[in-house]
Amino acid sequence: MGRYKYRFGYGFANGIDSFEQKALKMFEKMSGQGYLLKKRFPFAWQFVSSEPGEYSFSADYSWFVRVSEFETYKEIFASAGWEYMCSYDYHHIFRAPKGTKPIYTDTDTLASKFKRKAIGNIVLAICFSFAHVGIQVLLFDSLANLLTSWVFWVFYFPLGIFPYLWCARSNIYMARRLKRG
Repeated sequence: MGRYKYRFGYGFANGIDSFEQKALKMFEKMSGQGYLLKKRFPFAWQFVSSEPGEYSFSADYSWFVRVSEFETYKEIFASAGWEYMCSYDYHHIFRAPKGTKPIYTDTDTLASKFKRKAIGNIVLAICFSFAHVGIQVLLFDSLANLLTSWVFWVFYFPLGIFPYLWCARSNIYMARRLKRG
């Protein structure tokens, strides 16, 4: 048995909860086979060999300004029986023995998770749109040429921010659906 194992796919698309659920199921399967989640790479998860075990996995989405805030965040989860595994893109993965009380036990906290993800997607859309305009200004040599280029405004600009706005829309939809019951 090799020391490391990699699994491709099942990233957490920021608006599509089914990808998150598939990834969490994959973590459970891998832990049953004796592999511990170690790290996230672009398009892949890294697992390290360990003792097989029955664990539940859960993901949360939060961003932190200070390291001390993140440490406090991990301590809160640890006090509830959830062990921190890894993070990427403000997604934090935790595991606990089967039967541990879930992280999200009511619809209000689950709805707040989707709202945080939606805000993150909107912020990413704004940042990428400014970066995209900046790159295009460099390519077009001036802002005036860019403003007159209908190709940029009709095709490139919407395609650059559409995925983030779509994910934000999906997260807002999930939060509203959970609130309604």
